[in-house]
Amino acid sequence: MKVSAIHLPYACLLLAPAAFAVLVPRQDINATESVASSSTLPTVATTVATTVPGDENTTAPHVPPPATNVPPSPSLEPSPTPSPTSQQLQQPATTTGSVGANTTSPIPHELPLSASDFQSLSLALYQEHAERNLFEYGLNYFTASDFEAAGLNKQDMDLIKSMGEQSKAQSKLLTDIIGDTAPQECVYYFPFDNVREFLDLSQKFLLWGESGVYGMVDSLDSEDAANFLIQSVGVEGRQQMVMRQFEGLLPMPVWFETRITPSMQWTLLAPYIKSCPYNPTPMTWQNFPALHILDEPDATNAGSSPGIADTPSPLSHEGQKVSFEYDQPGREVGPGEANYITKTSANGQPQFAAWISQLDVVYTPLEAGNGTGNYVQTTQPGVDLFPDTPGFAVVNGTMFVALVDQKVDTKDGNISQLDPHIVAGPAIYQAG
Repeated sequence: MKVSAIHLPYACLLLAPAAFAVLVPRQDINATESVASSSTLPTVATTVATTVPGDENTTAPHVPPPATNVPPSPSLEPSPTPSPTSQQLQQPATTTGSVGANTTSPIPHELPLSASDFQSLSLALYQEHAERNLFEYGLNYFTASDFEAAGLNKQDMDLIKSMGEQSKAQSKLLTDIIGDTAPQECVYYFPFDNVREFLDLSQKFLLWGESGVYGMVDSLDSEDAANFLIQSVGVEGRQQMVMRQFEGLLPMPVWFETRITPSMQWTLLAPYIKSCPYNPTPMTWQNFPALHILDEPDATNAGSSPGIADTPSPLSHEGQKVSFEYDQPGREVGPGEANYITKTSANGQPQFAAWISQLDVVYTPLEAGNGTGNYVQTTQPGVDLFPDTPGFAVVNGTMFVALVDQKVDTKDGNISQLDPHIVAGPAIYQAG
């Protein structure tokens, strides 16, 4: 059967409705929609092929040439460049890969590492080992009924289990990169008594693990290792968001994630490691004296329930008093066989609280606390992240606070300048 010109609109609608619609000018849409009720069907010029099965000799209708007495607008003239042949087509743009990229396998094995890279990646691996054990321990310690009492079901438990598998894969990646001297799993101490406390500790673990990677990645000599860490920490950030939702907190209350130094990360992690296998990989990062927040906002008793985007009551506010107790240097911390001792390079007693959050460090003066000895207190600041964008405070979400001997002219980009002035901390502060 041949398709005549007068029936071509129907053929186009049946065979290629999308192509036909493109060819109809915008101003003619109403007229086109009325074709079905018209007794006389107009001929429509089109470039859609009209061959149908069984009639390959059918040809398209004649398309009249365009008018030649109207010169085209110069701005609408097509480019005179002829269409390239397939041989002339350029290859798609590609990158050359990072320096020292492994071209035989996507998973690197024993990359050549500088001494500082070895320490950074080993710290990241200690963190991943601890996170995996934390997830598994919480799932094994509590029953399904315990999770149900906290508002979570079996699917939520399965999601936490999958997080453990993710941490296992990330641990394997780092182990393969470091090689035979990579840190092994240790024995850990996780202080919680109920599911909500388990969730709270988990989201804090994930936060400082993520912030630690952001603080070390730009100083790595190995670009491959840096890229792999960034790919891993992206998953870790999602895990922390889920744990916050399980706890009934807003999943992402900040505009930017925070960076901390490796020594800050090691200070937070080491107290949870009881012992490690014989001859553990020694860490040379500094362990600062511990900082204890005596009246920290408690998300576990906030009264909120698990939710995708719940809006709980604020956990803290500008102007509230915050009290601290800080340890003296010289205490053992971390795996006992490694003989890690806390120390500080600060000059004298703490003078300021350094609130480390998002892109900034905000300082508030300290005053004597209610107790004797190492007790001080301060007031939670309300500084906006951007002065010309009021209403969004720097202090928000799960963040960090340390006690320092003086103000340091530092922003997020050079946070390491704060280390020599830390008297104690950092500690996790649950601002929101």
